[in-house]
Amino acid sequence: MKCNDTVLPLEPDADNEVLCNCSFPGGVCHVVAIYLKRQDLNGSLPKAIQKLPHLKQLTLWANYLSGNIPPEWADTKLEFLSLGVNRLNGTIPSYLGNITTLRSLNIENNMFSGTVPPKLGDLVNLESLTLSANILVESYPWSC
Repeated sequence: MKCNDTVLPLEPDADNEVLCNCSFPGGVCHVVAIYLKRQDLNGSLPKAIQKLPHLKQLTLWANYLSGNIPPEWADTKLEFLSLGVNRLNGTIPSYLGNITTLRSLNIENNMFSGTVPPKLGDLVNLESLTLSANILVESYPWSC
């Protein structure tokens, strides 16, 4: 675990790291980033992520995670979410559109099906969206 008070990169290179910010009053540290790439993690995504109110970046890329994204995550302030190359399935949850702080969302190479929910059009800060290699109908909630 590393403590710092620097701005986080948009596309982290770390594979197995937890970053915290210890610049809060009284020396209190808060988890701001979790990078667990290629760690052979299996099971479902944890609902308790929303209990980390200062978490900005979450990367669980290239594991064996299954199920869908928990609705509790809609209450996060995530800016960077990378869940690509897992076994996530079902439809893309519309409540992801409630995470309006998102700047980057990567859910490529999973087993999501159906259409892209129109609610994703509410992601006004979104700079990067990667949905490729899923089972999606080509229907997007916005126009370019």
